[in-house]
Amino acid sequence: MLNRPLAAPLLAALALAGCASQTATPESALDGGGERDRLLAYANAQQTVAADLAALQDLELFEVSAMIQTNPNTPNNCYGPCEGEEAAIDAFLDQADRLHALAQHAATPNDDYVCYQTGMDVVEGSLDELQALEIVDIGEMLLDEPTASPNCYNLPCAADVQAADEANEARAQQIWRLAQQSKGL
Repeated sequence: MLNRPLAAPLLAALALAGCASQTATPESALDGGGERDRLLAYANAQQTVAADLAALQDLELFEVSAMIQTNPNTPNNCYGPCEGEEAAIDAFLDQADRLHALAQHAATPNDDYVCYQTGMDVVEGSLDELQALEIVDIGEMLLDEPTASPNCYNLPCAADVQAADEANEARAQQIWRLAQQSKGL
């Protein structure tokens, strides 16, 4: 049985010890919310970047690997940006905005660009223009390849070749339109 006069101070001490063992929350360590807002924006931008890269890959126009970063340093765990990391966060946020705009252009092609140059000859120049934006690492155009068929002497059938050519031409047109739409990003 506990001694009543000692019980109250003992319980108070245990309660305070429990509170004292908790670490400070990041919010309490940040200045007036500005740094917290920047870190929240950074965390949201990381999710948006992942979604935008996935969206570009899902379009299956060209190879997409990663967002290009001029300052690839990421914030460390300093309960806010560590000394000198503010510029890296701001650069990441700016680049994430550019990637998001590119992904939106790719998802909703603008039909204003009807003066399309036909043929696969525009693909390389369009991919070069997109790569020159320095937003995302872009590889080669993804091509549909007709498969060999036993019905056509183990060669691709003419209908399969035509379907692959039409799909590749449509993809080339999408890439050209994206390059035209994305100028100035």
